[in-house]
Amino acid sequence: MYLGELLLRKKDSEYEILELTRFLGRSVFHNSLDQDDMVKIRKVLEKCIDDNQTFSMKLDRVNNKVQVKIGETSISISDAVKIRKSLDYKINVITELIESDKGSIEVVGFMQQRRKLYEDRMILNSAIAMLDWSTVID
Repeated sequence: MYLGELLLRKKDSEYEILELTRFLGRSVFHNSLDQDDMVKIRKVLEKCIDDNQTFSMKLDRVNNKVQVKIGETSISISDAVKIRKSLDYKINVITELIESDKGSIEVVGFMQQRRKLYEDRMILNSAIAMLDWSTVID
């Protein structure tokens, strides 16, 4: 299995879990399933959850091995994703400050900070996009 395939399988399993959970909830609410069908669906849901856990554990192992090269620096993909989430959060906070300003902050300075964060995120996104998604997973 390849890294790209594993990511797709994990995403698919998350979608299946969501669908089955919603279906089960509606069925219980409307009392529209007999007990045997409810047990069958619950078993399928449990298998999806177990598969998702397996995919997550494999991804964690791979994410700590796969390196992203940014300039002369190499970091693990898991660290790169964490940094990207942090950059997104900072960008959102600065944007909210700018949008809610009533003349009390130095907007131009905040806009320059945000532009720098956008540039950093763009560099990081480019490095992540250039990963070899055909990395073989044991």
